[in-house]
Amino acid sequence: MTSDDLVRQISDVGIDDRPAVGGKGASLGELSRAGLRVPAGYVVTAQAFERGMLALDPAGAIRGEIERLPAGDGATIARGGRGVPAAAPRSRSAPAPPARTAPRPASPACRTPTCGSAARRR
Repeated sequence: MTSDDLVRQISDVGIDDRPAVGGKGASLGELSRAGLRVPAGYVVTAQAFERGMLALDPAGAIRGEIERLPAGDGATIARGGRGVPAAAPRSRSAPAPPARTAPRPASPACRTPTCGSAARRR
């Protein structure tokens, strides 16, 4: 398996790659090839998705839940999708989420919401 099987540059894909990269990825590739401005980027292939799902859900429980959701019912799909991250066992290859740190308290002299932040206006 090569890295091309998992990730492809948008500029390297076209309509013939639709089964591997999906409709949006293929369309962006076509636009790029036609000379239209498309931000540089990449597409994660269907094979990469399948490989990730197998690592996260080897027994297929999550996929089974997804397949039971009614097509076209966005509200039910959104409700059902909320439990998927919790149901997925953490894979050894998946990194842990970054630790969150509390923001530094503002100095007593600070009286504005953006005081001390990088977003401060000049």
